[in-house]
Amino acid sequence: DTSARRSKLNESQWVSVLSTPDVEAAVGTTRDAGGTVHVRPTDLPGRGRLAVVSDPEGALLALLRTTTGDPPARRAGIGDWLWTELWTADPTSAGAFYAGLAGYDVERRTILEDIAYDVFTIAGDPRAGMIPLPDDSIRPHWLPYVRVEDAAALAAEVEALGGRVLLDPSKGARRGSVAIVLDPTGAPLALQEWENPS
Repeated sequence: DTSARRSKLNESQWVSVLSTPDVEAAVGTTRDAGGTVHVRPTDLPGRGRLAVVSDPEGALLALLRTTTGDPPARRAGIGDWLWTELWTADPTSAGAFYAGLAGYDVERRTILEDIAYDVFTIAGDPRAGMIPLPDDSIRPHWLPYVRVEDAAALAAEVEALGGRVLLDPSKGARRGSVAIVLDPTGAPLALQEWENPS
């Protein structure tokens, strides 16, 4: 219902940004597929044209056409944004939606030799990941990743800084290379060790 949707949108979160050549067309695609427009296309001086939407499951994202063009692809350094990942209740429907919105292909890959993982790609280049929601208490959302040198060491500092650890590296996720935390405002964030970022 509307009140439940509104309360979810009031939760603190990072907003992933999707580059698009035509914000109005992307907004139309989102609306036609059952998504919601929260901020209509608007010009941001020095940045470009932006809209804020949620996909049909309610995962929030921004659509942006920059005035200066996208930055060149480069390896993420320590402390840089590394990745973003859609947590979805329906990977098949979500894959179809983002194929229509962004031209993504969905490829099933195996990571760490034994974990199946869906990757959004363009011309074979990975752009984002997608996983099924681990349980019904988690709403669909985009989870941003930051590259870190030592996920366990940082996770140990989170509570002292006012945050909360949701997934400690000691639990063994991705062989202990990732922590999922909430910042002091409650926004989720993943801290990921990564030897060969692309």
